[in-house]
Amino acid sequence: MNLSRIFSQRLQRLSWSKRDQYIIVVIAFFIPFGIRLLPSFIVLLGLSWIFTGGIKRTIEYFFYLKENRFFLFLLIFFYFFHLLSLLYTENLRTGAFDIQVKLSFLLIPLFLTGVHRDSVDLNEVLHSFLSGTIIAAILCYFIATCNSVGLDSGEIIFDVHPDGYFWENFFFYDRFSVFHQPSYFAMFILFALAIGFYYLKSNNESFFGYRFIVITMLFLSVTLFLLSSRAGLLVWFILIIAFGLTFTQKRTRKSYRLAIPFVILIGVFSFLLIKISRYNNVKEEFKVYENYTQESINSSIGTRMILWEETVHIIRRNFFFGVGQGDIKMELHNQAKKKGYLQIVEKNLNIHNQFLETFVGLGIGGVILLIMILLGPVIKLKGKYFELFVYFNIIVSVNLVFESMFNRLAGVFFFAFFYCLFILFMNHVPNTKPKNNAL
Repeated sequence: MNLSRIFSQRLQRLSWSKRDQYIIVVIAFFIPFGIRLLPSFIVLLGLSWIFTGGIKRTIEYFFYLKENRFFLFLLIFFYFFHLLSLLYTENLRTGAFDIQVKLSFLLIPLFLTGVHRDSVDLNEVLHSFLSGTIIAAILCYFIATCNSVGLDSGEIIFDVHPDGYFWENFFFYDRFSVFHQPSYFAMFILFALAIGFYYLKSNNESFFGYRFIVITMLFLSVTLFLLSSRAGLLVWFILIIAFGLTFTQKRTRKSYRLAIPFVILIGVFSFLLIKISRYNNVKEEFKVYENYTQESINSSIGTRMILWEETVHIIRRNFFFGVGQGDIKMELHNQAKKKGYLQIVEKNLNIHNQFLETFVGLGIGGVILLIMILLGPVIKLKGKYFELFVYFNIIVSVNLVFESMFNRLAGVFFFAFFYCLFILFMNHVPNTKPKNNAL
């Protein structure tokens, strides 16, 4: 008996609900723990798709069901746009690697449409991701604490500054974020916060209690500040205001009581903006932007301003088709050399804006497609999870403005995975009748 037959028979012993649900729930839980796990999850989804009748259900979904399929087609087309750009890119090796990173845009829609749709409870998937994010954050604190503890002459000391790097801190920024680059982990925490906000509303049931969710929100908010992601804090502020307004609009005693934590968080946010120099310096950077010399760029804000300005020049020359996905960084660095911004080349920087990056690589068609992917479902779809999907879109879209999030597997997989789940299950009504488990 071959391995494929053994694998298929073992999967058949599970009910549809357990088989599909377990895989997706486990994936959601482990997303915050690093990109090394993600390729294995893609393979796991693929094996389930092949051996449990997923191919047939995918074909039926795209050719017969028609429900929301247009938006998943957009995601697949977005991948093929990148693939077609290899036909005119000079750096084929770089372009091929980028195509590999973005493979989730193609595979995740195919694999998830092959899932038996009545088998997945999106609530459990969201709970799993929230739990995984909380545990990942706790581990970050634990690892930072272990790194800070040491022995000196037989005495236990606690020093948060790494040896030889007194200006750094084990509880701050990339030293603290051990599983992902801080911007990506901040994005995961923001989505976990949005899930918590969503379940605070009385009509959304959760096995997490009210007090646990409030404490979790405070804990994750503190973690978000320690990650020091400016884009993350901007989104956090938007979410806090949005949820505070949502509760106060009901004009009930309970709603006002729920709004109190958000008012407190806004106050804390405003205080930290004033006191923390990292965020206070942003204002000064914009003031001196016009005085930057061609030899020196002194901050992340200044760097982004220069990168975006030079990117616009590249877009003007390649408006319709872009330069090809493999030549984006080469064109950017060539443009930087002309202006004397050598630090951009030395640090091997990308554009730090996914919309501009897509425009440079694919032209006007690519960026329009990206905007349609983000805004189309918000305009056309409605359903139980619509509000949470809007928050998900806000989180992703703001981060795309400040980072080239789709240059890393963590960003591509996170977006494709939850985007497809929302599209498939936002307004899906499960059939409660018993099903035949035969393939």
